[in-house]
Amino acid sequence: MEISASTIHSFYNSELGKIVKLETANNLTHALNEHQARKICGLGYTYPYLEFLKESYSQAFFHEMSPDFLGGIMKKNSSFKQEIVDEYCLPIEPSSIDIVVFSHILELVERPETVIEEAWRVLKPNGLLISIVPRRAGLWTRYDNNPFGYGRSFSKKQLTYLLNQFFYLDGSSYYLYTPPWKNFFNYKLSPFVEKIGPITVPFLSGLKMQVSKKIVYTKSNTKIKKSNLQRNLATI
Repeated sequence: MEISASTIHSFYNSELGKIVKLETANNLTHALNEHQARKICGLGYTYPYLEFLKESYSQAFFHEMSPDFLGGIMKKNSSFKQEIVDEYCLPIEPSSIDIVVFSHILELVERPETVIEEAWRVLKPNGLLISIVPRRAGLWTRYDNNPFGYGRSFSKKQLTYLLNQFFYLDGSSYYLYTPPWKNFFNYKLSPFVEKIGPITVPFLSGLKMQVSKKIVYTKSNTKIKKSNLQRNLATI
């Protein structure tokens, strides 16, 4: 399957896609933990997750942005602002968004660090970036019957390195232990597998959700004299 908005949409309507939606929704609930938000944006293919968040943030403004390389946007919900964008130059004012959700974006773009920098630009101070990425060690990246089998995958160190340049890492979770196999028994056993997966095979989770917070540090005009210890460490 080729990656496009329509193929990702079809995947989420499949039995495997429904499992991904359910487990991601559960992790989103835990990650946000009643975080207050008035403006929420999604970049990539985020419709299923914005739709879920709409239930908890019914008064919030939602903006669903699809990068032009995905070839379009699935216009299904008139309560969302839906737009095709240049992922490296988002049409949003600086420091105006409370939550940004990344899904099907960091693994597909040529310059993920630029996309992350754009999220930092549009987020308010203490705003949250929720990054959903395929995990390198997981099973889902080894099959091309799902969108996570395309593009790059991330180890813990790689994702941390990218996000640490702009954000304070505020929490993370690993999930999706159900194998990406299309059969009835796999679908039925999925709830049980998701419960025992973190205990029995923690290294095989398919996805990682990283919560990052935008922290703005104030600049000081006062020069601080370095201690001898600081000067010595700088030379090591």
